[in-house]
Amino acid sequence: MLFNFKGVFEKLMEKNLYNLFDGFDLIDKADLVLKFALLYKDYLNRPQTYEGFTKLNMLEMHVLTSIFRSPGITASDLAQNWNRTLSLISQITSKLKKAGLIYTTKSSKGKGFYNIYVTEEGKHLSHLHIANDINDVSNSMSYLLKYCSPEALDNFYLVLKHYIDLLLIDIKN
Repeated sequence: MLFNFKGVFEKLMEKNLYNLFDGFDLIDKADLVLKFALLYKDYLNRPQTYEGFTKLNMLEMHVLTSIFRSPGITASDLAQNWNRTLSLISQITSKLKKAGLIYTTKSSKGKGFYNIYVTEEGKHLSHLHIANDINDVSNSMSYLLKYCSPEALDNFYLVLKHYIDLLLIDIKN
C-alpha cells in the first residue's frame, strides 16, 4: 500500500505544524535530529581507552558500569535496561569476561541465568569511566551554557526523555 502523502500534508496544515517554529520547517527538524543521532552514534561506537585498559565503546563501558552499580544483575536485566537484544548483551559480557573485568555466578532465577559482578579491575575501570563521564558532561554543559540558558538545557533533557519514550513505543509497535 502506498503512503498517502497528501493526507499527511493536510493534517500538518490543519494542525498548523508544517511551519511551526520560526522558519524551521519539519524537514529541517528531521534532518537536525538525524545529524545529531548519526554523530552521537559515531561517538558512542568509538573505542575509549582508560589507563591502558582494553578499548571498549560507550555501550560496553556503560554495561560494565551498570554491572558495577547493580552487582548480581543478569544479562536479561541488562538487555531490558539498555533496550538491546540478549544476544548483543551476551556478546558484550563475554568480551568483558574475557578481558577480566567481570565474573558470573549461577543465579537462583533458574537454569541458564547468571548473576554478573565486576572484578577489582572492572571496578577500577568503572570508576575511571564514571569520572570521565562526569568530566565530559560538565564540559558539554559548560559549552552549551554559552549558547543556551539553564532552563533551555533542562528543557532539552526533558524533551530527550520523552523522545526516548516515543522511540520505545515505536520500537514495541
